Amino acid sequence: MDLLENRFAKILSSSEDTLRLCIVAILSWIASSDGELDEQEREMLEQFSTDSEHQNRTAVEVGQRGLPHGLHLACSIVPQMNAEQRELLLVLSLGMSLADGYLKPSESHILLFLADLTGVGFPRLNELFNDATGEDFPELNDLSSARWWKSRQTESSASSSGSSSKRIAALAVLGLDANPSQAEIKSAYHRLASIHHPDRFSSLGPEAVDAASRSFRRIKDAFDYLAAN
Repeated sequence: MDLLENRFAKILSSSEDTLRLCIVAILSWIASSDGELDEQEREMLEQFSTDSEHQNRTAVEVGQRGLPHGLHLACSIVPQMNAEQRELLLVLSLGMSLADGYLKPSESHILLFLADLTGVGFPRLNELFNDATGEDFPELNDLSSARWWKSRQTESSASSSGSSSKRIAALAVLGLDANPSQAEIKSAYHRLASIHHPDRFSSLGPEAVDAASRSFRRIKDAFDYLAAN
């Protein structure tokens, strides 16, 4: 282990906040897996900041650098979670993966790893992804999944000619294609709101609740806009 990983190991062994720090490292790993940290991803990570800034910064850096021993330590907390917490971790990870608008190949592989690690499994991951995007999870051999996601946005834009960019973005948040009915909009909202409702995340700590609240607000804002327009 390098110096940062050693520091992270010492922090985890002495901290009373181990669960949060491990979640921070995992989410940071996802957010940085493509070599850059998007503004939306950065804001989601900031929801996990606490007074222990040094500890938080160490966890973030372990994830950003993709340090194998540090990430192994972070992932070792997963078997200690109950079944509900493990699925909630996967939901948070999916939210981080989609925070910048589309799924990248590196994020796809990490999500598949976490689905296996948590025991949630691919079928449930696919359900969650379909709920969020209206599409099935990209196949592993589709290494152009980032381009696939962009092409979906392009198709949506083309079929929504005359629609504002705000409407197109709101449709994407709810995983809807162009010109959905009000019933489809309402159904998508209720489905996603139930998955991302902050109250579900209380067992992962207040920071996870804050991060979920951010996703929930984004879903609610998209619904309010589409319902009014």
